[in-house]
Amino acid sequence: MLPKGLMNLRNRFLAGIMLTVLAIGCGGNNAISGTRGVEDYVGTQQPGDVWAWSIGASTFTASNETLSHTYAGDVMNLPSGFTKLTISSTNDSAVSVGTQAYSIEIPGTCLLVKPAGSEFVSPIIATGLGSNPTAQTLAMNWITIPSADFDVQNSDAFGTANFTKTQAGYDAAIDFGKLDYSEGPLDQGSGATLVHQDGRYIIEGDDIVFGLQQSGVFMADFGPNLGGIIGMQAPTRSIPWPEIAGKTFIGMMAESGRTQLITVKPGIAPDTLQGDGLVTDTEISTGINTGSGDGGVTLELLSTVSNGLFAVNLNYGENGNNNERMFFVAGEVEGKIVLFGFAGNAQNGTYNVLLVEKQ
Repeated sequence: MLPKGLMNLRNRFLAGIMLTVLAIGCGGNNAISGTRGVEDYVGTQQPGDVWAWSIGASTFTASNETLSHTYAGDVMNLPSGFTKLTISSTNDSAVSVGTQAYSIEIPGTCLLVKPAGSEFVSPIIATGLGSNPTAQTLAMNWITIPSADFDVQNSDAFGTANFTKTQAGYDAAIDFGKLDYSEGPLDQGSGATLVHQDGRYIIEGDDIVFGLQQSGVFMADFGPNLGGIIGMQAPTRSIPWPEIAGKTFIGMMAESGRTQLITVKPGIAPDTLQGDGLVTDTEISTGINTGSGDGGVTLELLSTVSNGLFAVNLNYGENGNNNERMFFVAGEVEGKIVLFGFAGNAQNGTYNVLLVEKQ
């Protein structure tokens, strides 16, 4: 049986989920200029919490709208490309003043956050508040942010979407795949219409929130405990896996609710990527694993589902005996590659990987 959010996704509001598009303007490096203005974001967090963020050059505010928690604090950019967010005030009893969250921000377009407090919390994926897109057609690839009752055997894990502009919004043709997908056509879905409201998009009568801009990354939050999805606009050029495997990334890995900052670089074997966890202040500041974080994770291509959508083997463990099938969506804006991945099994739960190319 599918989780409620994804069953609904397959039915009357399916197309709306995929229209949550935003540009991830990845030009320059990941560090943020001290002369920047304040940027506003709307985001999702497993298993379905809606977030609002405002981030400036030196301070930030945030609110978990689902739980009515508020946060404020200071911003510090690190050499690694991560940003340290130090809490100065909050009404969340689980988070102490002085604790740190960490983020990767593309100002005005995308925000990834490892929340403050316990490491056993899921990351927040947020998009800049945007205007109504004018593009006549949009092609998307997406992965799931799992719901509280996500079923690794039967729930939808990834998919593609193609949109055509109409007077009311967009018509969509959306396909779905499960974690055991190997090859052939994906399952087909249906459509719906989005309504623009205060820089967000909604489907009237449903507790679903979208971020929306002209092109790039998108997100949708289905509601409390119902999860969501994140994705990328399909690349305008072919992006082969060997090109991706030659890049270095910073990002986050969420494993059954635990979030760890990570660095990913070309692996020893050809056309592979090697991932390492970052734990200490020095590791997070420099982006270099010195032995404190998890390591030894290797990513290698299994197949290309479509342009910008890959099935990848995630190999890990002391002897490399553990393997997971992970689906990655890849996109490119202004010369940088961004990757979002999803994997899972009945024994170990689910995984999300969020990566931004480091230049």
